[in-house]
Amino acid sequence: MENKYKEALDDLQDYHNFYGDDVSFENYKLLKELVERGTPKKPKIFCDDYRYFECPSCGMTIGFMNEREEHHYCLNCGQAIDWRVRENNG
Repeated sequence: MENKYKEALDDLQDYHNFYGDDVSFENYKLLKELVERGTPKKPKIFCDDYRYFECPSCGMTIGFMNEREEHHYCLNCGQAIDWRVRENNG
């Protein structure tokens, strides 16, 4: 089942496509950005030796401390981070 934000995004897109008003399009763009930020993305490896990574959305440096201290979201832009990249890459 899709999450409720994605469902709302799809409904708003359908509304905009049918009626074509600018207000619904602006709301669609905002909701789309929020859905994308809330969907976890794998960080880019910046310096694996020192366990630093980059946010996949804004490029901000993110430190990976340990399982209890990892950042679940970028502190700069709020992008959800998927740390499972660590399991796949060592």
